[in-house]
Amino acid sequence: MATTIPVYQNILFPTSIATTAKGASARFKNRRVEGEGGDLNIVAVWERHLGYWSIESIPFEECNSAAIPPEDIQKVIDMFWWSRGGKGFLFRPPGGFMVRAGQGVISGGVYYRRYTAASGQFYDRQVIPDPATLVASGSTWTGELRVPVVFNMDELEEEMGGEGDLMSLPAIELVEVANYTLV
Repeated sequence: MATTIPVYQNILFPTSIATTAKGASARFKNRRVEGEGGDLNIVAVWERHLGYWSIESIPFEECNSAAIPPEDIQKVIDMFWWSRGGKGFLFRPPGGFMVRAGQGVISGGVYYRRYTAASGQFYDRQVIPDPATLVASGSTWTGELRVPVVFNMDELEEEMGGEGDLMSLPAIELVEVANYTLV
């Protein structure tokens, strides 16, 4: 049984820092194992592509500028320590993740992004729309996505100055959460 991560929809990674992220897609293998005692068998293996973002270290000059306010730096540090208990939050990838006309489907109150292959077959993936950009009409919608993520790192070593002023924000890694419950 897959672990379900609680994702807090009212906790949003600061946009001023998110815009510096570089994204990629990572392949994760999932296995379904059945059996009792010492007789365990892998009965299914499948891959899933999940988003992965890295944010390079942000130097002091940028951490204390109008583009990246110090309160956003502090929010990231607070989010890291708060999330250590296996909690997720929402992230707006740079460039957004726009859902255009014909791509957004609503079914049973759940929002999906429809991906269509060249063959005409399609796959609907459950997503979290950004309420600020959401335009829904019947069973369709358009707008931007928010991605449920967790920190993909064990330590955060922020550098402090002599008077307790933040000197820089270290590199950060975020990874999309596959199994989540919105809280």
